[in-house]
Amino acid sequence: KVKLLQAGVWKQRKSNKNSYQTRRLIMTRKQAFSSLAGVLSLRKMPSRANEILKTLPKQKSDWELFVEIGSQHLVLQSVYINLLNAQLLKSLPADLVEYLEHIHRLNFERNGKILKQAVSIQQLLSEAGIGCIFMNGVGNIFDNLYHDLGERMVYDIDILV
Repeated sequence: KVKLLQAGVWKQRKSNKNSYQTRRLIMTRKQAFSSLAGVLSLRKMPSRANEILKTLPKQKSDWELFVEIGSQHLVLQSVYINLLNAQLLKSLPADLVEYLEHIHRLNFERNGKILKQAVSIQQLLSEAGIGCIFMNGVGNIFDNLYHDLGERMVYDIDILV
């Protein structure tokens, strides 16, 4: 079982002789990666939703790091789908939910266009007597690996002829 890191780093410092003051520092990159990995694991382990909810960022700066890393790794659309399916979107800031919905919608529309192009290519090749196999993103979508057309980021059409 993978242990998820809690959001935020806590530091105690002595404020006077007898008391300690605890203050929160910003989320580390490692914690942001752990939180993203937890959200992405929801598809296979939806029962961990409450545990993963505890790892989600709490402050705006932490959400910005979470989104930055998710964007760099092209997984925000999958993050959105997993949070939606786990009914955790209500735990996120409203502007972040709106942003994730927008990213997903754009990706969904673009993937629809790419799949239409792939079907056209397959028909042209078939008419010429050439068989083909779609690989990677488009192939995975055609094979129903993803339950939502907008879940996978697709840039191109990989074909084996």
